[in-house]
Amino acid sequence: MTKRRYNLAIILLVIGLFSLFVKASYVNTIVIDHRYKDISLNSDSHEYIHLAKNIANLKGYARDSFYSRYLSLLRTPGYPLYYALFEYFGTAPVSVLWSQVLAGVCIPVFAALLTLMITKNLLATIIAGFLCSISTAGIFLTGEIMVDLLFAVFFIIGFLMLYYGIAHLKQMSILAAGFVFGLSSLIKPTTIIWPFYSIVVYCFLSKAHKANIKYVILILFVMIQTAIIGGWSLRNYYTERVFSLSTIGTQTLRHYLSVEVSEVGNRKNSTSTINSSIRREQKRLRKEVQLALSSGISIKKLHETQFDESFNILFSNLYITYICYRQNVLENISGSDIWTFYSAKLPKHSLLNNLLPRLISFNNYLAKFFFTLIIIFVCGSPWLPKFYKDELLDRHIYCSLALILTYLYFALISGITFWTGPRIVFPAEFALIILSVTIGHGLFHCLRLKLNKPKMQNI
Repeated sequence: MTKRRYNLAIILLVIGLFSLFVKASYVNTIVIDHRYKDISLNSDSHEYIHLAKNIANLKGYARDSFYSRYLSLLRTPGYPLYYALFEYFGTAPVSVLWSQVLAGVCIPVFAALLTLMITKNLLATIIAGFLCSISTAGIFLTGEIMVDLLFAVFFIIGFLMLYYGIAHLKQMSILAAGFVFGLSSLIKPTTIIWPFYSIVVYCFLSKAHKANIKYVILILFVMIQTAIIGGWSLRNYYTERVFSLSTIGTQTLRHYLSVEVSEVGNRKNSTSTINSSIRREQKRLRKEVQLALSSGISIKKLHETQFDESFNILFSNLYITYICYRQNVLENISGSDIWTFYSAKLPKHSLLNNLLPRLISFNNYLAKFFFTLIIIFVCGSPWLPKFYKDELLDRHIYCSLALILTYLYFALISGITFWTGPRIVFPAEFALIILSVTIGHGLFHCLRLKLNKPKMQNI
């Protein structure tokens, strides 16, 4: 083993152990006093658990009831299957939380490895891994019976394999990335249009490494993803005549964005009463769904009704729709007030009770710094190649554009919902961190070239 590889192994090990310590400390704190029952479980969690118990105990995905069948279309099978592995042995949910600690450790380690591939710099690798390790979202989601952490692990694995395959001309790695991305869609359906969106990311990464795009591989990469998505969609069509990966998008549009647009546009509501009126309307809609299911209305009919109602509301108030959507995106990428809910439920005497508020504040300032850095990069990137002709700089620019597009995908998807905090964009948080470290490394590289230029001229 060379000295560089030895140093890299030590760095990755330290990052992994540090991340393990932080996440394990949090999960241990909420498990030891059974606080996870208030923190980790919510309405979404119970839906996943319902399907997981079907798999573990009944050897099927849905029971013979309208509600269970409705959930089987609403939730994709990845996380229920994961939970069912622990449910089968009777150790859930605590063992699920501990397994998520180990899964969560992978994210900063893989982020550090990806940073090294891009920047070829060990200091940048350390910074990226450390920042991912202390991510507030990463810590709190470790203790949630929710899909987001597992999905984030699969997504970063897929991205890492894609980058490695393109950078080293490994076609099987690219195809394997397509398979992993496809599996991630079965964990969380937010990547339903990622197969086609990822073509642009693929092209930018190829441009970064001056690699010729093999269109056969690119087509197979997309087809593998769409085949997995299409396979589960066919299952839903066979069972309920709804050809869709999941109906969660339709429900979210109807229960969140459409409600928000409708209530904001209602002149009877003041700013102070909009939140309460939104909650009231959401509660009414959920009762309406339950009533429809209990009365025997088909799930297909319910799905179509929700879509039609959302379409009519959103397109009859286009300006308000834009305002609400934009506000949701900004709130989801920058708002971390929701994390105070978690820290408030920790025991007062615990170490984390003092540490986490500081981490929340640090991550808030860090996010603002990142977005400022990205704005500077976006504004300055068209001019940099005119002043500097450098292979490393070119790779940084195109890799940064690919990372920006990756983060932007999740940011834009998050606009249809609200009150979730950065949970929706968390799977692409690694892209934001690596992007910022890469930009910083690129700017330092430009400065070094500028300072060395007079020396070279003197020689």
